[in-house]
Amino acid sequence: MLWSLLLNAALANPIVVWLEPAAPDAKAIQKVENNVGPATQLYHLDLAFPPEPASDADVAAYKALRDSVTEARERWDDFEVELSIAKQLEEKINAITVVRDERDADALIEALCMQGAAVDRAFEDIDLQEGAQAEPFRVKFDGSKRFLIEPWLLALAIDSDHKLGMDVAEQATFPDLQKLQEEVSDLKNGTLDLSSVPPGATLVLDGTPQAVAATITLRPGTHYIHFLRDGVIGGRNRVTITPGQTSKLPIKVDAEELATARTKLLDGTTTGFPEDVKGSLDVLAKYYKDAVFVAVNDDGRVQIQPYAQGAALLKQQLITFTFTGDIGPELVISPIFDDSDGANITGIGASASLGGEFGISYGALAGGLDLVFTPGRTVSFANKAHDDNIHTSALPQPWGGVGLYALRPIGTSPYLFFAGTYSWLGPAHYAPGGRITVGIPFQTAKQWLRITVGGSAAKQPDKDWVAYYDGTSVPMYTMFLRVGIGSGF
Repeated sequence: MLWSLLLNAALANPIVVWLEPAAPDAKAIQKVENNVGPATQLYHLDLAFPPEPASDADVAAYKALRDSVTEARERWDDFEVELSIAKQLEEKINAITVVRDERDADALIEALCMQGAAVDRAFEDIDLQEGAQAEPFRVKFDGSKRFLIEPWLLALAIDSDHKLGMDVAEQATFPDLQKLQEEVSDLKNGTLDLSSVPPGATLVLDGTPQAVAATITLRPGTHYIHFLRDGVIGGRNRVTITPGQTSKLPIKVDAEELATARTKLLDGTTTGFPEDVKGSLDVLAKYYKDAVFVAVNDDGRVQIQPYAQGAALLKQQLITFTFTGDIGPELVISPIFDDSDGANITGIGASASLGGEFGISYGALAGGLDLVFTPGRTVSFANKAHDDNIHTSALPQPWGGVGLYALRPIGTSPYLFFAGTYSWLGPAHYAPGGRITVGIPFQTAKQWLRITVGGSAAKQPDKDWVAYYDGTSVPMYTMFLRVGIGSGF
């Protein structure tokens, strides 16, 4: 799990927000990534509906709603409690800002039905039509002769069949609910205009995913709308639909505001953006927690500027050099250890490494010296004079190799390096191998926390040792995980 967290942190990217109506093409993306490194690409959709992900607050709001319905049922037969029940439920219903799925919709419908029943019992018909206390709980549309109980109307709007049965109703008030349903069925549908919604997201209406069309037809009342992009909620909205009329979906940054910001950036400045644009950019910066750039594509001429979170354009750098130092655990598996009796045994040890990476664009030459200590496991061999034996648990492993940067070590960007290596595994083996390094940037430019995994494998020692073992197979395998520091020049 630690490795996964570190890898995710290393691969975190800056974000580039395109002040464009649609996602950029591959050529434009390549141009900005030449200046900022690999980045998350956002556009008008993300400004129009910035991320408001599901949270513990949503879970708490629905728990409070369900608890309030349960409490209302327990109090239902008490004396003159209906108005207080209606007010208590109103508070909990108003705290709901998103309907994520069918379960949320069912909970909301149940609460609205209970609230409608409380309003029905709290007010005589004349009080519902004329009384000031009933005003928050009633609704009347143009051309209607009378007020309707609003919670019941809203429950009918949200319900997928637009029909409420005894399973969600309160028995004593069900005849009044049936009568209201007949009145509501005579109301015309309304229309929600979605023409201003940028392409690329999934619309969720009252907890149910929908295809995004230019317009959608809805029953009168309040509807809960949000958008999903990569599974993240954005653009939480409550929209009131009026019979026979068209309503526009509220949008955080509209096309006109986007065009104003775009013109400013084409003029070479990020000052003077509309307040809504700045607000959405701030939300995106807070959500992604990384450097924020803004960009435009003017007929192939891409312009990009740093905007927030310490964003800075990369210096165009062809050649890089990174000095490295790492430490960590290592396994050495071989029958070369003194107590092996000719079988592979595992020396559990620790290793330290000093090295360097010389990069030319995305290619690199790398090399260094690793030193492995295997306490409790020794290797013995004759000294140069062949008059005494040397016993050691310190195994030197100088190595060299060639590699490829998936992410280059430039500025304060993360880097990712794959290398094939050839090592001398002291005291007896020459071995091919490989290693992968993830560099997690510090705030200081060209400094990284490094995590490296790798290993090597040699089937036989060099010829002198082969003769010593009389041709017996004496392989050596190494595996290591190291953490260290890299500094660029």
